[in-house]
Amino acid sequence: MWGSAAMTRQDSLGPPGSDRRTSPRVAVRRAVFAVTGATAAKCRVLDIARDGARIEMRGAAPWSDPFVLVDPKSGLAHETRLVWRSETEAGLRFVRTTSFDGPVGGAQGAVRKAAELLRSPAAAEG
Repeated sequence: MWGSAAMTRQDSLGPPGSDRRTSPRVAVRRAVFAVTGATAAKCRVLDIARDGARIEMRGAAPWSDPFVLVDPKSGLAHETRLVWRSETEAGLRFVRTTSFDGPVGGAQGAVRKAAELLRSPAAAEG
């Protein structure tokens, strides 16, 4: 997938395929929600770092910027910017992050957590 012709770059820093990460990524493979507006889609984080993640999505994907990644396991919600994408994967940069308590409550709960992040000017920079 990394060298796929279907991949499109959303920025112009460095040659295609170059690694511009500022912090190391850790493979995780866990379920999260990608939220845009009032819609939450299930997806899977493949690897994650302090400042970004690579996700896998199937079916209809909210590839529009910005969208929020809600991670029920870590209790974090990340406002993101799309760096690159292919048909099923995307590289994201975290713009800001906030933590939350308690269970997410499925897709609608993820939409609420995302809305809270986007309304909050005090969210920590990610």
